[in-house]
Amino acid sequence: MIARSEDLEALVARASGARVVAYACPSDKKARLAGVEPGRVAAIHESGGFDLTLVKADGARLRWLKAPGPHEPVLPPACSTLIPVVSIRAVAKPLDHLVAHRPELVAELVGARLGDAITTDHVARLLVHPRGGMKYADRVDRVVPVINMVDNAEQKYTARLIADQVLRLSPGLERVVLTCMVSQNPVIQVVTR
Repeated sequence: MIARSEDLEALVARASGARVVAYACPSDKKARLAGVEPGRVAAIHESGGFDLTLVKADGARLRWLKAPGPHEPVLPPACSTLIPVVSIRAVAKPLDHLVAHRPELVAELVGARLGDAITTDHVARLLVHPRGGMKYADRVDRVVPVINMVDNAEQKYTARLIADQVLRLSPGLERVVLTCMVSQNPVIQVVTR
């Protein structure tokens, strides 16, 4: 459902019997939706009687990697879990605007140059960087990095290398999840310590 932020609570409450409810606000930008005011997310969660509310707090503009801007991610006050997401498809591609949102910032965070081939090391460092995937990690109870688009055995192997490095680089993380969201079973593997 799409409605003004102040109207969503009542609309979502009426849909409380539904298993999944997706909602957003209209946007002035063509072919886009706007997010809900962060302070309203908890009230909408309560009115819908949900067990879980997922919030897209930071989009990558259809790119496989991104570095958050100064105002991102936009976390609701009651956020308990941060889920930074990257795509395995970025590995071996040149670091540019076709693959990464804010490629200059990604390059700065991972110690690369624009045009360099993206390595597993780059992806792991982006996920654990305090201005990358771990930005605002101090505001939540846990961080669970996700490596998405793991579509085949070769990508699973590469994603596993990244996950192992992420866990080595960031001792506070407990797991990294490998996914393929277009699969009937989207969780490919949960890599733990």
